[in-house]
Amino acid sequence: MGNGISIEKVLKVDDILFSLLKTSFSEMVEWDRTNLERFVGSESAILLLARKGDDGCGLLRAHILPRYDSKEPEILLHEIDVSTNYQRQGVGFALIEKLKEIAREQKVSEIWVITNRSNEAAMRLYEKAGMKETHNDDVVLQFETGF
Repeated sequence: MGNGISIEKVLKVDDILFSLLKTSFSEMVEWDRTNLERFVGSESAILLLARKGDDGCGLLRAHILPRYDSKEPEILLHEIDVSTNYQRQGVGFALIEKLKEIAREQKVSEIWVITNRSNEAAMRLYEKAGMKETHNDDVVLQFETGF
């Protein structure tokens, strides 16, 4: 990516990386090293980090979901976070492009994401990345387990 920004898939957590994440994304995430290590150690989890030098500038979290039918697995793009200083510079787009590369390498059938129509920036980003709205009546429901 231009502007000296690189995208990498996080495969392991060391002290330097954990410190970078805590420093660069403290306003977005309350970090837990044990959970982070478990996440990146999972074969079904994807964490992409955009960085410029020693600065973290964007994160993408996704999950590979196996299927029970004849289709190949799919990817749920769960969230993208771009630091305020790096917004509107192509970081989110580059993160999605890297996720597409991973999807092709792993023979994933599709990537999907849920967002709010009112989140205009996200809608523009996903459209720019070639994602299409396929359902206009979906509802997201949640159950709190009490933990």
